[in-house]
Amino acid sequence: MSGSIIYSFWGLLNPNFAIQINNGRYIVSDYGNNRIIELTPTLSAITKIFPITGVVFFNYSEEDETLLVTVKNSNVIREITWSDINFGTTIWVSTCSLNLPECATYKQNNVNEIVIADTGNDRIVKYDRLNNSYQFLTYYKIDASDMSTVHEISSFYKPSKIYQYSNGDICVIEKEGRPINFYTIESSSSSSSTEIRSSSSSSSSLSSSSESSSSSVSSSSSVSSSSSLSSSSSKSLSSSSSSESSSSSESSSSSESSSTSESSSSSKSSSSSSSSKKIVPSSSSSSTEMGISSTSSTEVKSSSSSSSWRPLDAIGGTITYSGGYKIHTFKNVGADTFQVTQGSGNIDVLVVAGGGSGGGIYGVVVAHGGGGGGAGGVVVQTGRAITVGSYSVTVGAGGIWDGVNMGGVNGDNSIYDTITAVGGGHGGNNSTVNCTAGGSGGGYGANGGGSVTGTQGNSGGGTGYGNDGGIGYCGGGGGAGTVGTNGLSGSKSGNGGDGINNDFCGTPTYYGGGGGGSSWEDNTIRGDGGLGGGGNGSSKNVYPTGDSGVANTGGGGGGGEVSGGAGGSGIIIIRYLI
Repeated sequence: MSGSIIYSFWGLLNPNFAIQINNGRYIVSDYGNNRIIELTPTLSAITKIFPITGVVFFNYSEEDETLLVTVKNSNVIREITWSDINFGTTIWVSTCSLNLPECATYKQNNVNEIVIADTGNDRIVKYDRLNNSYQFLTYYKIDASDMSTVHEISSFYKPSKIYQYSNGDICVIEKEGRPINFYTIESSSSSSSTEIRSSSSSSSSLSSSSESSSSSVSSSSSVSSSSSLSSSSSKSLSSSSSSESSSSSESSSSSESSSTSESSSSSKSSSSSSSSKKIVPSSSSSSTEMGISSTSSTEVKSSSSSSSWRPLDAIGGTITYSGGYKIHTFKNVGADTFQVTQGSGNIDVLVVAGGGSGGGIYGVVVAHGGGGGGAGGVVVQTGRAITVGSYSVTVGAGGIWDGVNMGGVNGDNSIYDTITAVGGGHGGNNSTVNCTAGGSGGGYGANGGGSVTGTQGNSGGGTGYGNDGGIGYCGGGGGAGTVGTNGLSGSKSGNGGDGINNDFCGTPTYYGGGGGGSSWEDNTIRGDGGLGGGGNGSSKNVYPTGDSGVANTGGGGGGGEVSGGAGGSGIIIIRYLI
């Protein structure tokens, strides 16, 4: 069977297993990158990442939203939660002695019973969760009531894949080819047994040929030795390196049939119902892959053929991951570089300038104070096209009140490529130094002069955010989201304007809050800094210095009765889907 690629996803390294769950998403064991990931139904983005090393198989419970993970090299089976509410919590770890296990699955419709292919110990392990007990099965025999086949007793030989149906039947695939049959599994320590049988005939066989790369069997469920195992809740996810693939089919007739073909696999089939599952063996490939499908499933194929397209990837800044995005964060003040090393695509960019400092009077406590510093301007752009190359990054510093320019100092601009965020204006003082315009404007000092205008506009294709500072007696600095409020004589100095909320860092965060104004004469209530790192103003005879804006938010500094608070430094964040 051949077909065209519907969806594909790059960036995996030696993936060895994948399933599609009922919500349409895919869960993939990304073996080479030491993680399990969840992808959207269109394979366009990663929605979950669980770091784990050495995973060779996992089984998913739709009802309980849990993963049963086989970690071969650590000789353990681990059960973790896999829901949006509770993701990645380990809730059970096997405690019996295993030797290089290759598969563990829940019993069909019963997560309280688990079967494990303990490959290195040549045995099957059954775990009963309710009784917290293990049973070890080391050999099997043919059902004595079946006289159509030779009666023999044999040990397991490198069991590799296993599945237990709701009626107790167990289907086992042994790792290396040798003639075997469907047997009654019998515990080495108990006379009780569980029969493995076909759903509609008294006997059937599972054959494995050492001369072929794969073998298959179809009964109530069918399994291929190309490491394929069916799950009642899974759809098909297969991979091929050419347009040719092989498949295992189901028969709906009531009588047993057998057939051979000139493909790379040999098979025997027994009758099965239309609701049974089929296994799609992968075509020749250097990697181990598993295909899972049902009669109503949708097949997704990816190709390993070479392509000139490569996924977007870059270096620079502090790198983190969240919600399917790779995130580059630049916090250090000064020049830097964002370098795209491969691919092309779209990025989201947040650029925040440094906040202006608050106003104040150097060295003398007087009855009049300074206005709040304006927040650094903020520019946001989504879906910005980008290709391989280097892009300049500059993070602006916050303005620092220096005692000479007693109204304060403006913040510095932040720049990414052609996007410029304008530094915040500083607050005014109580006499001759006025507040200034900036990305967001500084607030009036007690003298009531200057410009409170927020000048940040759109820049480089991005949307700009900035607002005016407050007037009156010690007004608040403007914020990226709202204006600074006016100071009121005998009541309260102005509050800094609030910033804007942005989640490019992976968590919703406010940036660009204005600084609060200092208390003035009889005003006993200082102005509050705005959301997004704005510093509070000082209180008369209590806090002579305004609070500084928070670093890497672009917050304005608080106005001071003596000295103004420094503005917070800026930040640049770039993210893109992986």
